Amino acid sequence: IVRSALKVMNGLGRMPVGIRALLKSAGVEGPHRVEVVGFTLAPRINAAGRIGDARPALELLTTDDEAEAAELAARLEALNHERRDLSREALEAARSTLGADGLAAADPARALVAEGLVAVRGEWSPGVLGLVAGRLAEEFARPALVGSVASDAADGTLVRCSIRAPRGFSVASALRAIDEQLIRHGGHDGAGGCTFPLSAWASVTNGLAAQFATQRGQQAPLLSVDLEPTAGARSLASLAALADYLAPTGIGNPDPLFLFRSVALEQVRLVGDGRHARLTLNIDGSRTEAIAFGRADADGHEGGSVDLVARIVQRTYRGTAKTELHVVDLQSAEERE
Repeated sequence: IVRSALKVMNGLGRMPVGIRALLKSAGVEGPHRVEVVGFTLAPRINAAGRIGDARPALELLTTDDEAEAAELAARLEALNHERRDLSREALEAARSTLGADGLAAADPARALVAEGLVAVRGEWSPGVLGLVAGRLAEEFARPALVGSVASDAADGTLVRCSIRAPRGFSVASALRAIDEQLIRHGGHDGAGGCTFPLSAWASVTNGLAAQFATQRGQQAPLLSVDLEPTAGARSLASLAALADYLAPTGIGNPDPLFLFRSVALEQVRLVGDGRHARLTLNIDGSRTEAIAFGRADADGHEGGSVDLVARIVQRTYRGTAKTELHVVDLQSAEERE
């Protein structure tokens, strides 16, 4: 289905006027890959429901009128900007409550920093909880729970939570293990949600932390890669063509992971408040840009040789195609010896 949709988006069929208007509003140019759906279209379509009424998104997807589509796309663009602002404010507040050092919560009554879980609650829009939890899970490299406190006439004061977890954890299993403490819950391995009384905050978060700590101890220690290109055959253009052949990727067909050994790490620039690393690599004499999320420690390898595992990411911006590596893991090449 996704492959067929991408063919239509790239000119092999009649693209719905709403999708065309949304791409134009977002300033996105072709060729369109699956990332455009995940990182451009979906956030804008979801923004309406996250903030309030989802009907403008439905109307955009069903209209055949170009003028109406342009107006609706502009509304979704504005709602997406509002969603970003709400997410940024909630994320900053959550970080402050969790504490700057990431070792102990600044406000233990409303937050938990444990080996298996970071958890924080506040008076935030329910529509941004999952987005904030996803960022915290990325930054802390462990499952993250973000809750919003609200009063319910029937059940009293409740905490409604979103949980996100890195690969290798199962949110659904952890929730099932403590379901007697929860009013409702659901999810899958990487994400889930639950609702419980505010009075159960400590027991629920500590219970989930224990479940995730156990899961961490059961994780396989090795990272599985799909291909190690040989020296001299590691050009990003050829690997991007291979990745395109395997597309569209997603759940059930993840992005291929490539192993690069003995790569010169020429420069490291910390970005995102110092949490992520923008890398300049030299692979077989060719300079390549890469990003390593949550790997501020990469600056300790600057000027040296590294082994790294990465996925290929391709985007088009202002008519220019760009290919870069998203680093999943890296270490000094000397550690291999």
